[in-house]
Amino acid sequence: MKSKKMFAAVVAFVLALSVGLTGCGKSQQAGNNSNDKIDKDQYLNLILPADVKTLDSSKATDSYSGQIIGEVMEGMTRITNDGQKDKVELAGAEKIDKSEDGLTWTFHLRDYSWSDGKKVTAEDFKYAWLRLLDPNTASDYAYFIFDIKNAAEYNAGNAKAEDVGIKVIDEKTLQVTLNNPVPYFDQIVAFKNLVPLRKDIVEAAGETYGQDPAKLVYNGPFVVEQWVKGSKVVLKKNEKYWDAKSVKLQTVNFQVVKEEASRMKMFETKQLDAVGARGEYLTKYKEQAQKGQIAYMTGYAPSSTYVFFNVNDKSKVFSSPKVRLAFSLALDREDYVKNVMKRYYAAYGWAPYALLNGDKEYRKEVPEPLKAAMEQYKDPKALFQEGLKDLGLDPNKQYEFLYLSSGTDTLTRTLDEWYQKQWETKLGVKIKIESTSDFPQFVDRVDRGEYQISAMGWAGDYNDPMTFFDMFTTGNGNNPGKWSNKDYDALVDKVRKEADFNKRLELFKQMEEILVVKDAGIAPVAYRDKHLFLQNYVKGFQAPLFGMDYEIKYAYTSGRQ
Repeated sequence: MKSKKMFAAVVAFVLALSVGLTGCGKSQQAGNNSNDKIDKDQYLNLILPADVKTLDSSKATDSYSGQIIGEVMEGMTRITNDGQKDKVELAGAEKIDKSEDGLTWTFHLRDYSWSDGKKVTAEDFKYAWLRLLDPNTASDYAYFIFDIKNAAEYNAGNAKAEDVGIKVIDEKTLQVTLNNPVPYFDQIVAFKNLVPLRKDIVEAAGETYGQDPAKLVYNGPFVVEQWVKGSKVVLKKNEKYWDAKSVKLQTVNFQVVKEEASRMKMFETKQLDAVGARGEYLTKYKEQAQKGQIAYMTGYAPSSTYVFFNVNDKSKVFSSPKVRLAFSLALDREDYVKNVMKRYYAAYGWAPYALLNGDKEYRKEVPEPLKAAMEQYKDPKALFQEGLKDLGLDPNKQYEFLYLSSGTDTLTRTLDEWYQKQWETKLGVKIKIESTSDFPQFVDRVDRGEYQISAMGWAGDYNDPMTFFDMFTTGNGNNPGKWSNKDYDALVDKVRKEADFNKRLELFKQMEEILVVKDAGIAPVAYRDKHLFLQNYVKGFQAPLFGMDYEIKYAYTSGRQ
């Protein structure tokens, strides 16, 4: 899921339905007992704190769209959780062969169908993957499969589609050739942007593909029955799904609920079957869980919140690494987690907890670089003024900067005002907050560069540090501030080709130092945790650490009153 480009509004999503858990807390799967008496009416009521932007898997970047796509479409594999750890489960592929050198992956498709009865073929996968890479698609996630031979070259317009290492052997066999071994490639092919697509369906819809669910076909556990934009998304069981016997739910209702207080009230009155919580709600629900009144799942999340800067802004102020670092050092991260969010962990680095480099947790092996920077630069305002002088600007003038907000709900306003106060107090600047009306508008304005400062969240897509570092390479679609550093790019290229985990660790360490201190491309703020509360009758609800934010394929209810 993760996803995924997740902007400031995603904080609400994590709170609304906090999943993607790891083993530091309780089980990552709601109770599943073969003796459960399954309810006659099988449905779940879940939430989306903002609307889905698109159902086009080649263009989806946000977690809301990704969650829906992940339930109605399915790639070669699927990430599930057995209650202890993530598993890579065969899905569209019934068998995967990997060559001894790790460069050739052969996917053998199972015999299965689209929701309209037509067979899913290897050509459907090839078409989808090449469409993702096609420069005309302009997908932010094209880079996700740059490890495939000639994929990056094709995306850059320097190679032809037929040069890309994706080959259809026969109707049920797809062969992929990589530039270098990628041990986690079986996780990559589970991602929402790599699901198959039917060429006839895509071309019939043209530029509107992904906006009308009635004009789509599906190959996942569910189909989209209804999408009322700004209000709800309704899923129905896909009777043509190859593993339909494992799907007990008949209906899943996703309601768009932006306000935190409204979500809590709906959960308490059982209008919602699952919810995330913070602050007083977190304390209250934990007490109820201890009494057995509701179910509780908790753990780290491979996800970070960060501030980013428009380095191409016409004022040129944020072209200065010193200015960017000053804005970063001005943030009291301990205050953010203790008094504002009332959860999470202060982030003095970029890669969060629970992320593995080989069999070792990255964050336990690498010191957080901002801690040393805080010791070196005691006065962020002095550093800010130094950066202004370097730019030939008056360091004694009071400057006003535009902070772009993702919404107008209560929590988002609270976070916006916290940032505003931090920078105005510590740096002596003025911060003008400008709010967007909805999430899609926020995404569009960021993409157009209509801001100076803003905030996002990022959740890892697979269990390797690369999922947090390659997004900030020059020209990457998930690099919102358009920050660019040649040394950083070179390190990313180098780590792609490095198989030794100790050497990879050192390369990632150097990247992180450049990203958050030396060139200060971003300002990390918090590492996220997850606290999910479910009604006791919800069973089989999974929370993978990677992949989708949550997995409902195996969910069902038993004992709903």
